[in-house]
Amino acid sequence: MSTLRRKAQLTLEANLVQTSRGALFAAGGHQFRTLWVRDFCFSVPGLIAAGFTEIVEAQIQLFLSHLSPEGMAPRGLDVIDPKLRVLSATALRGLPERVHPRAFDYQRNELRAEYLGEHGTPAFDSGLLLIRATRDFAQATHRAFPISETHLDAIWKFYEPARSPIHPALLHQPAFADWQDSARRQGLVLHTQLLHLQAAEWLEQSGLRNAGRRPSTSEIRDGISRQFAPLASGLRPEFPDAQQVSLDSHALLIRENLLGGSSALWSALQDSPWMTSPGLPIRPHYPRSEVSWTTQAVGLRHYHDGLKWGWIIAESAAICYSQGDRARGDQCLVALAKMEDGRFLSEVFDDRGRFDGIRYRSESPFTWTAAKVLEALALRPSNT
Repeated sequence: MSTLRRKAQLTLEANLVQTSRGALFAAGGHQFRTLWVRDFCFSVPGLIAAGFTEIVEAQIQLFLSHLSPEGMAPRGLDVIDPKLRVLSATALRGLPERVHPRAFDYQRNELRAEYLGEHGTPAFDSGLLLIRATRDFAQATHRAFPISETHLDAIWKFYEPARSPIHPALLHQPAFADWQDSARRQGLVLHTQLLHLQAAEWLEQSGLRNAGRRPSTSEIRDGISRQFAPLASGLRPEFPDAQQVSLDSHALLIRENLLGGSSALWSALQDSPWMTSPGLPIRPHYPRSEVSWTTQAVGLRHYHDGLKWGWIIAESAAICYSQGDRARGDQCLVALAKMEDGRFLSEVFDDRGRFDGIRYRSESPFTWTAAKVLEALALRPSNT
């Protein structure tokens, strides 16, 4: 585990970007060398475990300061259009950056927020993740993080029009708008509802009720239980009336015990392919019609269902460690270490190792994977 830990630390250090606002974390080293909000928020516990507490605090505050007037959290901050950065690093093999290096320079240029992705949709989960990031920061550092009532009012204002007509305590999201944004995932999505419940629970516990605009935790919990009843396997579907199951949702359900019965879910997960072959975000695959044509065009038809994600493997290990199963958790991280033969930790893998397609190569170094590895190792039970 020591080699994997060193790679994780080196990965984070490689993705520290010197900006006009100081040192901040980019998501990756090439096409994702943008300050992506959701990648960062998912990474917060691991970044703090690695000793980057002050940078985490500064970066959360920076993101909160860029909420739109409608309360929309940005997808990310960059000195250029992030879509141009992706195009430069993939299709154009970095040519624009070599020809015009000043345009890509974080220290010479001011950060600008991007709010809408390639499909014209927001990063729908970013606001909820920012609330969770403040919670993770407060819990890890035992400090009271100053998320203001103004920020909270703005975030809840953004989600108010998204209340579902099926159940007003739940959120109805647009297509291609959460972290698995190569897939349509429109309407009610379990992972988004669980982030919503997490945010509401923490705000109630913190005394920041904002009750006039937010449903109660019991209302949200009831809506989730009704719309996402367990399947025959004992696991919960990612979409109502569907059979697809997602690992990230079950990590929240088991590690945070959001709906109760986490021990039964853990038993069901042990009997599933998630533990024997960790890394896939969702099973079974999305139908081709549900996958973005732009993603398919660069050879990533199975980007969010058939490739193994490093951070998902680390999350599987974290679930095991949280349940006291050191042996199974170690198996997950050993599997990741065998796939990763480079100096840094990467984004996605196939059966040959780090994914290297004709038009797309797995991002490396990749912050999200590294931070999740360090978060998992912090949960690893001792030998005694």
